[in-house]
Amino acid sequence: MGVLDLGAVASRSYQTDAVHVIANKHPNLRIIVAHLGQPNPMVETDPELWEIWLKQIDLGKLNNAWLDNAALPAYLSNEGYPYPSAARYIRIAIERIGPNKVMWGTDIPGLFSHLTYLQLVNLAKHHTKFLNQEEQAMVLGGNAIEIYD
Repeated sequence: MGVLDLGAVASRSYQTDAVHVIANKHPNLRIIVAHLGQPNPMVETDPELWEIWLKQIDLGKLNNAWLDNAALPAYLSNEGYPYPSAARYIRIAIERIGPNKVMWGTDIPGLFSHLTYLQLVNLAKHHTKFLNQEEQAMVLGGNAIEIYD
């Protein structure tokens, strides 16, 4: 099991290709890419950065790779609750790789400066309300139970 925080989109640590190589070389290694690849409005307005982000999301198409959505509000603090860009990024990721490849996370204690735990739970439900009940259950806990087991 490996959880990777690859940093900001297009930074030196954003090594999507290297993760792809590792995942293919070690098919039994479970890889989780943290923070949904750290999207933000700046990335969304730059076509090159957007493609770099989408390529990282596509790691979830590999059999042994998943993404968590922890800390998204921290990257969108100017928006405030309910962080509509976070909802959009989560939906884009799930539509690309499926609800079985994304899992909810909080990034606590870091996000306590932005939200309470109850707000985080409510936000997670709000951001995944487009899913059916089974898919929402996967994202909000089922995937993590299966992956970390």
